[in-house]
Amino acid sequence: MEYPFQGLGPTLHILALAIVLIMSLAVVAIAVILAILPGYLAAKNHHPQTSAIRVLGFVGLPTGFLWCIVMASALWKSPSGANIQPSDGASTGLDSRLKRIETLLSKLESQPN
Repeated sequence: MEYPFQGLGPTLHILALAIVLIMSLAVVAIAVILAILPGYLAAKNHHPQTSAIRVLGFVGLPTGFLWCIVMASALWKSPSGANIQPSDGASTGLDSRLKRIETLLSKLESQPN
């Protein structure tokens, strides 16, 4: 018994293999993009725990539930200045600028209108 496309058998096998490989690569690419997404959003929102969110984006993707929590945390906007501890060098620079601004403000307030 002959089939009408029997001569195309090896070509169809190669074509099917190429389609399977391309679809596998697409699934892996989508998974990597989904794993990177929480870390990218956390960095964009200046989240204080960006590095932890990046790691949990990859760890939480297989579970699904943990990835949803990480995604919500990445999108959470913290109040400005929350959880930010300046280093000693930055602290002294800010202190001197603050003192200078306070002296300028007191001079302006003491001037008659």
